[in-house]
Amino acid sequence: MIIRISPVNNKLADTNSGNENCTITMHINIEWPSILKYWFGKARRAQRVERVSIRNIIQRQDDESDWLIAVLVMDNASVDENNPEYLDLTQLRLCLTSSGTFFPWTCSCGAPGCAGMFQGVAVSHTEINTTWLDLDGNRKLEFSTSMLRSAFDDAIINGSRILATEPGLEVTPNQNAVEFQTSNEITKEAFS
Repeated sequence: MIIRISPVNNKLADTNSGNENCTITMHINIEWPSILKYWFGKARRAQRVERVSIRNIIQRQDDESDWLIAVLVMDNASVDENNPEYLDLTQLRLCLTSSGTFFPWTCSCGAPGCAGMFQGVAVSHTEINTTWLDLDGNRKLEFSTSMLRSAFDDAIINGSRILATEPGLEVTPNQNAVEFQTSNEITKEAFS
């Protein structure tokens, strides 16, 4: 949008009068309603994630218990360990078997809204693929369902081992502690 203003009287100038004009360019940011974001996102082509894993990271804290956190790694991308996208493993587990809107990314406190996640991830499944339409991150991702489930199982096993060797760790967010306590057999049965 361009507005022409007369530098003399600060009123809109008549472009036909020959007055000297200055041009001010304004950028307008339109926040689309959630439903439009959803439908535009569905039409977008998904980014195919060829490799997926979940990394359990020990995040060292000053004057506090160290944290065990889980992060999703897509196509071997590097992880910013100082500012990670925390995973809610309970929400992620739901994403593996159900369609709907979930919040797999969250804040270290466990509240997705605290991390700016207000609309969530719309999850859908086919026989072999899982698609995530991240309404907050404005991205569409497609995973091999079996690869995503395997990454989840491996993360639970690995996280349980880390907690067994370092019992002073605080699981962050704390709702992930329940997932790490779940045995590998129960996890595998849930996906059979």
